[in-house]
Amino acid sequence: MARRSEKRKILPALTTTPGSNWKRKAKEIDELGLREISLFPTFLDINSRKILYQLIERTKLKAIPFVHLRHDFTDDEIDYLATRWGAKCFNMHADLHAYNFIKNSRYQAKIFVETHYAPARRKYFSEKYFKKYKIPGLCADFSHLAAEELEYPVYYPKKLELIKNYSIKCCHVSAFSRRKRLDKADRSYRFDSHEMRNVSDLNYLRKFPKKWFSNYIAIELENSFRDQLKAKKYIEKILSQIS
Repeated sequence: MARRSEKRKILPALTTTPGSNWKRKAKEIDELGLREISLFPTFLDINSRKILYQLIERTKLKAIPFVHLRHDFTDDEIDYLATRWGAKCFNMHADLHAYNFIKNSRYQAKIFVETHYAPARRKYFSEKYFKKYKIPGLCADFSHLAAEELEYPVYYPKKLELIKNYSIKCCHVSAFSRRKRLDKADRSYRFDSHEMRNVSDLNYLRKFPKKWFSNYIAIELENSFRDQLKAKKYIEKILSQIS
């Protein structure tokens, strides 16, 4: 059986947050010869997603193994992603809509709950809901976890204990700084960011155990794919140095 390190995919991400030029990124796929990416259509309604899919169809892209779903997805749309792009792994935020969707989806075994630290999601990121809705595993968002340690130091250890009891099936890697930055999506100041200013913004990853880095690692950045490829090399270096 292959070891995780031999199967691990670090995937550049086509993100759609306000600071991400997703149409430009679609063009960049062929400019850089990318054949696999992750997809974060989390800020696009269905009509905009159809435009995104049309743009991707015109590229030489081969696969999209990992997709961040949003509240208005259907199994039919996931069918398209799975059949056309070989999507094997999905994540959603922790809330009742997500849990009900996961419970009733044909893809239930492949949809994992993200470690988001927003207080509004805290009650839903719990063993009570994981068991009730038979959640198959977690999506570790490392920048969210690092920010939560600073923002909510009382709750953070409880989060870690919960994570230890569940399998991490996929991961998000974004930027992190100990000085807050303005987030373009919600106009708040945060430690975690979807914009990487320098690869040193990824140094925080060294604090997490290597076993938490699953087979699907999405680089969730608004930066260009060119920047993300630099991030990928830096992440590979970090993973080679931690245990």
